[in-house]
Amino acid sequence: MLRNTESTYGKVTIIIHWLMVLMVVTLLTVGFIMADMDKGATRDSIIGLHKASGFVLLLLALFRWYWTLSGQNPKPIEGMTKAEIGISHAAKWTLLLLLLIMPISGVLMSMYFGYGISVYGLFEIPSFLAKNKDLGEAFEEIHEVIAYILIAVFCTTCCSRLKTSFYKQRQYTQPNARQII
Repeated sequence: MLRNTESTYGKVTIIIHWLMVLMVVTLLTVGFIMADMDKGATRDSIIGLHKASGFVLLLLALFRWYWTLSGQNPKPIEGMTKAEIGISHAAKWTLLLLLLIMPISGVLMSMYFGYGISVYGLFEIPSFLAKNKDLGEAFEEIHEVIAYILIAVFCTTCCSRLKTSFYKQRQYTQPNARQII
């Protein structure tokens, strides 16, 4: 089943979910590591891969928005309170929004610093914005702040999922690794 149903997520949603989780964790890790690296060819190569992967993440996020808005989503788990449902929806939409803003801020940062984005050498997205160091630095700051917000929301969501899975002993229908197999 490719599409979501009333009771479970479909394969496309599950695969996109876990692919994006893997990409976000990797991009955040690499982002924090490269921030402390000395300038040079190795750092430049890592930045290039980071920007290309961030652009791919942006495309996945746009598709995820389309897929989420155009299809059905499973009903909340029976027994969830209205507050839990509200918090769950707020976390989901916050993460989806952050997953758009984060790569967009990275693209704008790069372009305002005067750089295009080479997507794994397959094609180049040229900088179509006038070089502006102040705006580049502003988007760099936004990019960094969103990284911390993303980590906080991600950790909160993980803790909530663990609580739901282990402490309330409810059947959990959100995407999880067992559903991919």
